[in-house]
Amino acid sequence: MAMWDAALSHTVNLAGRLSLALGLREWATRYKLRAVTSVGEQPIVRGRIWIHGGGTVVLGDRVELNATACAIEIHAAPGAEIVLGDDVFVDAGVSIEARESVRIGDRSRIGRYCKILDNNFHSLRGDRHEKPGSTPVVVEDDTDLGPMTVLLPGARIGKGTDVGCGRVISRPVGMPKAKGPTT
Repeated sequence: MAMWDAALSHTVNLAGRLSLALGLREWATRYKLRAVTSVGEQPIVRGRIWIHGGGTVVLGDRVELNATACAIEIHAAPGAEIVLGDDVFVDAGVSIEARESVRIGDRSRIGRYCKILDNNFHSLRGDRHEKPGSTPVVVEDDTDLGPMTVLLPGARIGKGTDVGCGRVISRPVGMPKAKGPTT
């Protein structure tokens, strides 16, 4: 009988330690997301993330930020908004920067070392110290951005679109074509 008591005690001890470990992991995740305005249910954060800028950052349910290989940066300037929908996966080395608005749709995947920005941060012609206006970036639901993809101001990725590795996009891609009148 003592053997069963010892086995039961050991099992309870393991369960308690596992519960404590899961609690610490959840606490660490919430601590890493302390700069986020709104966090959905069951976020997963692995590795180092840097969220800064003073703007609004919203994470949907079950968002996963996997920064195990390289840090992830999310920068929302004051008055700007970055929204990651439900079940979004962001891989290592990704940088998302907004001066106005960046929206990532539900169930989208952002590959390693992608860069998403809604502003060029300096004029491309003339006075390079003058700040240009921002153009929102939208990634619709169920999209997949391959590694090292760059989304520039005005990029819009249509629902269900797969974007290949290393693409640089500054306009709508994967959007349904408008149908003209039939004659």
